[in-house]
Amino acid sequence: MADYTFVIAGGGAAAAYAARELVSRGARAGEIALISEEPALPYHRYPLSKSYLTQHLPIDSFGINRAYFYEDSGIDTRLDSPIAGLDTERGGIQLNSGDFLSYESLLIATGAKPIRFQCEGADSGKLFYLRDAGDALAIRETAQESETVVLIGGGFTGLELSASLSQMGLKATLVYAEDRLMPFLFTDRMHDFFSKLYEKRGIRLVAREVVNRFAETGDGRIQTYLESGGSLKSDFAVAGIGAKPAVEIARDTKLEIDNGIVVNEFLETGVPNIWAAGDVANFPDLVYNRRRRGEHLHNARDQGSLAAQNMTGQHVEYRAVPYMFSEFFEYKWEFWGDCTDAEEVLYVGDLEHGTFSTWWVRDDIVRATFVTGRVDEERTRARLAVQEQREVPRDIRQRAQVNVATPAGTP
Repeated sequence: MADYTFVIAGGGAAAAYAARELVSRGARAGEIALISEEPALPYHRYPLSKSYLTQHLPIDSFGINRAYFYEDSGIDTRLDSPIAGLDTERGGIQLNSGDFLSYESLLIATGAKPIRFQCEGADSGKLFYLRDAGDALAIRETAQESETVVLIGGGFTGLELSASLSQMGLKATLVYAEDRLMPFLFTDRMHDFFSKLYEKRGIRLVAREVVNRFAETGDGRIQTYLESGGSLKSDFAVAGIGAKPAVEIARDTKLEIDNGIVVNEFLETGVPNIWAAGDVANFPDLVYNRRRRGEHLHNARDQGSLAAQNMTGQHVEYRAVPYMFSEFFEYKWEFWGDCTDAEEVLYVGDLEHGTFSTWWVRDDIVRATFVTGRVDEERTRARLAVQEQREVPRDIRQRAQVNVATPAGTP
């Protein structure tokens, strides 16, 4: 049995930033253990669908902390170490290897994992998912020997991968069940721009179609079948149909599980000396007064750091405006806030050519903003308007095109 002051269960961004914070707050050599199922030290995952795929860069080039940081700080990094169970009574984690690691304070930062199809043919070796560097490498190697690919899902994974794979020379088809791409964010007008962009770049979009089974064909390809009765044939397929929190460590414990591990505003669980952060944490959003679970880098980074502060005796609330970013082809964009209860939507700029900002408004207060291709000054104003819950700037309203929002949020 090994004894530690701090144990971090997880190998992603929240874990890496927590380790950095603990060291900065005086944790000494031998006091921290970081447990990861992956063979690599924690790395940024957002390049997996982009530059890691297209530029053949080594995964350590995306490391969140330099490799020597862990050694110099005396952190015990347990890589390739699946967790068998958590014993909250004894205060320790059992590894599959048989080792038992006891803790004084535990951070659960196990992240999220892809939702997988549970249908006929879903076990095909021609069907891929993307969570880690191993998945991305398998997709890259398969793409190098392929000409066609079907992407399933109109969210981040489907859009980013279809752009990257098409740039690698593959003929891509993107099939999704909803009326529009990224329906949790894109309005109809935003969808119109991005859907036209993808079609101009040679990507076929198939909307309002649900995949219900797969079959490998005699020529070594895969057939993706749709509920409508149609099908799509390709060399391989990649599914990005959502993610679920990796809560297995909390099974059979007193930790509350509800779309993640439930924590309070200090990221504390209901069990003493245990915190949760990042994609796995269901936390109270103190800005928008609702519970949510974030699945983006900034959420994981900020929560990992704050949890580490509180593990060292602080009592700091997590209060942050949700933030997301991505890039589709050459269009880089950012989003701040929560657009679900907007009453109107303002558009500034040129939606036809992809240089615009979107402002979601309720009671004349800016609730969320989206910016792509605009000058830095407008980007800064959009960010601050959300973070400080400001009224809509007068010049923005004067210049804007306006849509009335639907009750669900985005028109």
